[in-house]
Amino acid sequence: MSCATNDQILIRGLRVQGVIGVYDFEQKAPRELVLNLALHLDLSAAAVSDDLDETIDYALVADIAQQLAREKHHALLEHFGGRLIHALFDADKRLQGVDLEIQKAGAVDQTEWVGVKMSRIRA
Repeated sequence: MSCATNDQILIRGLRVQGVIGVYDFEQKAPRELVLNLALHLDLSAAAVSDDLDETIDYALVADIAQQLAREKHHALLEHFGGRLIHALFDADKRLQGVDLEIQKAGAVDQTEWVGVKMSRIRA
């Protein structure tokens, strides 16, 4: 059977550590970011084969996010998010789109967290 898909792999509450922010106090030590991702790709083959090679490895996604957060200072969440999405597209050519939410606690008084939400579709 052939059909169109609207499949997603969901990763919620992925915690990464990185130095991120524009203010001096934010650049002194790593802080935690919480990531929520929806990875859009056709999961039909994995649904039939039960083979990890037919899908995206969640651990690989987490490793890419951790590495990018640690490797350099990012002034903006938007910059980190753009780099992460680009890296995910580079890591797996089957990936059709990415929805990413980044939460940063402690950035603004009297808020639980601030963040950004980004969505990209492979061109």
